[in-house]
Amino acid sequence: MVARPAGYDAEKLMTLPDGTKSQKFVDLPCTLDQQLCFYNHVVSRIGSPYDIKSIADFADPSLNLHDVGSLICSAEMGWALRQNPHPFFPWPLTKPLHRLSPDVLFLILSTHVEVSHTGEPA
Repeated sequence: MVARPAGYDAEKLMTLPDGTKSQKFVDLPCTLDQQLCFYNHVVSRIGSPYDIKSIADFADPSLNLHDVGSLICSAEMGWALRQNPHPFFPWPLTKPLHRLSPDVLFLILSTHVEVSHTGEPA
């Protein structure tokens, strides 16, 4: 995982039918303790390897491809939201983290806050 500024990859993002880019940010209401647990975890993971194998696993889950110790970005965010002692998601997820795709993470988040269907905030 690499620390990068928001919008670093704007030229590479898919353009949605309404003309906006596909990058999304979701603001979650949380306590300061939850925020600190989330960001401390994210910072601790900078430099960890990217789990490219798990991307292929989305196409064919029967392959069960995954590099232990590495995750894709959506899985990293899901894991960060589960950090103790103040998790945003207090219960275990029903999928292994390496199978937490961006669309599944957005679906989960949409049960907590409104998630925009365009590039604009909800």
